[in-house]
Amino acid sequence: MFYKKRLQALGILLTVGSICLSSSAANQTATFATKLTKLTARPTVALSFVNDKITVTGSAKVTVTPNKGELVFVAGQDNEVATVISDQDIGVTALNISGGKICSATEGSFSVWFTPLAAYDDNPKQRHYFFSGGTNAAAVYFYITGNSRLTLQFKQVVNGKPSWPAYQFDFKWAKKNEKFVAGKWYHIAATWNAETAVLYINGVKRQKKTAMHKTVVDFSTITLGAYFGKKNINAAMTNVAFFDKCLTPEAIKILAAK
Repeated sequence: MFYKKRLQALGILLTVGSICLSSSAANQTATFATKLTKLTARPTVALSFVNDKITVTGSAKVTVTPNKGELVFVAGQDNEVATVISDQDIGVTALNISGGKICSATEGSFSVWFTPLAAYDDNPKQRHYFFSGGTNAAAVYFYITGNSRLTLQFKQVVNGKPSWPAYQFDFKWAKKNEKFVAGKWYHIAATWNAETAVLYINGVKRQKKTAMHKTVVDFSTITLGAYFGKKNINAAMTNVAFFDKCLTPEAIKILAAK
């Protein structure tokens, strides 16, 4: 009951286990698909959540499954999109995405709309993961630390031992007194290549970081919304997309448009 009241307070609860959407939900999904067609880069995988199911598009042949339990769908941005929750308090599942090249360490981009379910504290040891992925050779993570940093991190295994990190882009995104607010929707995007990474929030470039690396691993398994099923992002997410190319600022603005 506490959980339902918390979601109702944020204005995003529809149902648990099944969806009741406004008639504009399908239009919003069509809008996301239309945005993708305007990009020169094709997503390796793109996910939207509507009509009590996950819609998967992209060039990679993937499967998307809960890593445990039942999915929870809520009203999305402007009550038009159903989204899937990853909640660390009650253990609602993250999503496993597997099959094909989803994310590349050599070059890529990630885009998502999300809203926190509760305020993130400023504890630098607290991490909330947008996604994680890995193989026996390497791993990738993108997460919020406290409420003022976003970190994109790649790890590589050299001679059987982890090289930690192979490279890391640590974005101190927040201006003075700026924080992610529970119940407010944000568009987050990151682009990267062998030399630099750029962070965008709501379509606006926030920071550019430089870190030379030699990691050339492609990732075919991604956990969305958690660190391999742990340290969940405690947020609702929708309109998720991975690319194996660096998107331009113009492309990011298209994805961030409401």
